[in-house]
Amino acid sequence: MGQSSMANHEAITGESEDTECLSGAMAACRSKIFQSNPDIHGTVMDGESVLLNLRSGRYYSLNRVGTVVWQQCGSPTTFEDLLGVICEGFDVSVDVARKDLVDLIRELSDEGLLIQNERG
Repeated sequence: MGQSSMANHEAITGESEDTECLSGAMAACRSKIFQSNPDIHGTVMDGESVLLNLRSGRYYSLNRVGTVVWQQCGSPTTFEDLLGVICEGFDVSVDVARKDLVDLIRELSDEGLLIQNERG
């Protein structure tokens, strides 16, 4: 089985990114509702998640912040709700959390772990 790891994703990096690109990505994120893909099963161990895509057989791991996001996406949720949960639960500025959340959503979506639907 193939294996992929998101454990190296630094949820709280503070790295700068082109703000124009980030603004476009945030605008796209704000227009969506997010939910975990029902084909993905996982478990939490020591605050971190191990996920299995039942269709592809690929395994993934999420750090503590990624795990919180994943758990929130168990039911439909918004970018703003996810951002609020991160800012409340972790010692991070809103700007850093926003950028990192956009990156994490992009990565989870690209791997097929997260489903995005337009807000209705």
